Amino acid sequence: MRKRIALAAILTIMPSVAFPLGLRVDMQNLNLEFEFASMKLPWGTLVHQYLSRTTYKNSLGAGWCNAIHVPYGDSDVHIPIETKAVVTSSTVTIEECGTDAQIADTYFFQLEFEDAKEQKATDDLKALSARLGRPLKLQSTTGNRITLTVNPEGIVFNRFHGDETAMHYDWEGQLTQVGAIKVETQGNKVKSLAGPGGSVRFTYNGDKLTSIKSDKKYVANFIYADDGSLSKIDNAWAKTYAFEFNEQRNLQMVRWPDESQVTAFYDDAKDTVTTIMDRDGCTEAYSYISGQDNDNYKVQAVRTCNGEQMAERTVTYHFNGDDVSSDVNDVTPGKDKSQLKAFYGNP
Repeated sequence: MRKRIALAAILTIMPSVAFPLGLRVDMQNLNLEFEFASMKLPWGTLVHQYLSRTTYKNSLGAGWCNAIHVPYGDSDVHIPIETKAVVTSSTVTIEECGTDAQIADTYFFQLEFEDAKEQKATDDLKALSARLGRPLKLQSTTGNRITLTVNPEGIVFNRFHGDETAMHYDWEGQLTQVGAIKVETQGNKVKSLAGPGGSVRFTYNGDKLTSIKSDKKYVANFIYADDGSLSKIDNAWAKTYAFEFNEQRNLQMVRWPDESQVTAFYDDAKDTVTTIMDRDGCTEAYSYISGQDNDNYKVQAVRTCNGEQMAERTVTYHFNGDDVSSDVNDVTPGKDKSQLKAFYGNP
């Protein structure tokens, strides 16, 4: 789950519908999000996501997480492949790209009341399912409709209610399958993915991901700077993305294959993004408006091009326990409403 800017946790669970590849700012948290694709396969796309406010660190560095976009209905959904299930005698927590303490997405489930009444002191979830001869359904504690089931073979997390996106874990908590895609892991590293029509293998040098190779001979290579931060990626289409990070290891610059670039600046004390200079040379300034309380606060974004203000957006967030709502106010000089698209972070 993401964190509020003002400290307290947000406990909502939202479907991870795939955002357009590229860069955007999550205004609720003033979190910089960047995602790029390294390879496409018959069953989906390999993507790599950066979030500025998480403290999770993977084989690409701090803030990164590897994922896949898989077709679901008329669109794609975003599914992290760096995930684990943490199991107790009556609960399961799904962690995606880190723990709750690392400001990652975590989902907590517990036995439904009727099944909990059947549990003996010696039963864990696996034993209880085997003894009752049926899968057990666990319910999210946040009041949403997402459920998780366990059976003697393992754990099934199905947030999209479709078999093609169901995430399967073994009883050690390791991800083993997404829909029809087989997943091989070793610790917190993904070793291979194999789905209908194609497979890929991940190669590491120590803790660093160095390449991803498909069975069709496509390759994506990852290059690192002397300080260990991700410097470049040559994707399977022979296109190069370049990256630079500031002293706090926040992503500061992304250079696209066409040599255009985005530069980001941060409030280091609050760990929030303050300014984006985009690929068109325009500037987007983001600020948390003071004077609000923890349960009601405003965030403002202003887009300026060639010294002229082109768009302004103010979002007021309201928190009530586990629920969050927002009011959006857009101000656009003139009639060019297309300027508002900047705040959705289109690449």
